[in-house]
Amino acid sequence: MRLNTVIFSMIHRTAVENDNVPMSDGSIIFMPKTNLASIHRNPKYWTNPDSFIPDRFVEGTPEWDADLALRGGKSHAFHYMPFSFGSKSCIGQRFAMAEMQVVVATLFSMKLRRHPRRTCAMYLGALR
Repeated sequence: MRLNTVIFSMIHRTAVENDNVPMSDGSIIFMPKTNLASIHRNPKYWTNPDSFIPDRFVEGTPEWDADLALRGGKSHAFHYMPFSFGSKSCIGQRFAMAEMQVVVATLFSMKLRRHPRRTCAMYLGALR
């Protein structure tokens, strides 16, 4: 979703100047003069920005550390926003998150069954 974001191919929003956006908790977010699609491919924030490298999102990997160093130790919270943010964010975000949970649960669902040819003898009393 970082490389080929659907929403940005349909709607183009670009900040016309650098701005600081105040949040309800009192913090301030810096919004650079650009659109989010260009941030997702900016070599200032991503090593090999045009390459598909899933390990860049796994904490502790060399790819994660390289991207973290580019951003001055800051996480990718405001450099990776596939669903945008705020009141005009993607309405499919909740569905996508629920779908990912189902996929992960399906991948890890296991059934433990006893092999039909093996039986375990049970003994009462002391072990033999």
